[in-house]
Amino acid sequence: MQATEAIGQVTAAAERLCAQEGMSAARARQVRWFVKELRLALAHPEFTPGEPVSTAADFFQPQAVSSYLELGRRGELRTRASSVPGAVSSPASMRVREDCLKLIARELT
Repeated sequence: MQATEAIGQVTAAAERLCAQEGMSAARARQVRWFVKELRLALAHPEFTPGEPVSTAADFFQPQAVSSYLELGRRGELRTRASSVPGAVSSPASMRVREDCLKLIARELT
């Protein structure tokens, strides 16, 4: 399996989560945002997952999670530039990333 298949598995898990009864529209947007960021991280030259990503589970290994969160914290995964040069992600955005990581990891197990 290759990284594109692995991200496909993560995307499918996210969509299953979003379709669950009780999932708020706001949380569904956050989950989809997380998957979009994960795709950006995978293509980022500074994403260092430790081992090559070949399965969805590889995204949830400690080194991959750490690398993703650091890129997100630094604002490297933004699709729109911040109006503040050198701005980092807010604590609230970091919590959303961590929450979505946990939700999707559970969905994959």
